[in-house]
Amino acid sequence: MKITPEQLLERVKETNNITGEYQDNRVRGYIEDVKRFMRQADVPAAVLDSDAVVGLVAMGVDSLMETGALTDYVKQRIIQERLTDPEEAGS
Repeated sequence: MKITPEQLLERVKETNNITGEYQDNRVRGYIEDVKRFMRQADVPAAVLDSDAVVGLVAMGVDSLMETGALTDYVKQRIIQERLTDPEEAGS
């Protein structure tokens, strides 16, 4: 299922227990960083724009907020996502 940027923001905030709107710009920036990394790793656009990546993007955002870098686990999961069949994304 396709997900809008605003839906992704809300789902990432929920997953990471971020409330209110105070950090929205920061979280949006981290979401874009994670998605850019995913695009550069050749994750299909259909997967990137689906709700299948919410958990992975949320982990990436948390990683960036806590350490300033993506963890090895997040990077490994991103590599795995490039193998996801775009037809099955979000199902």
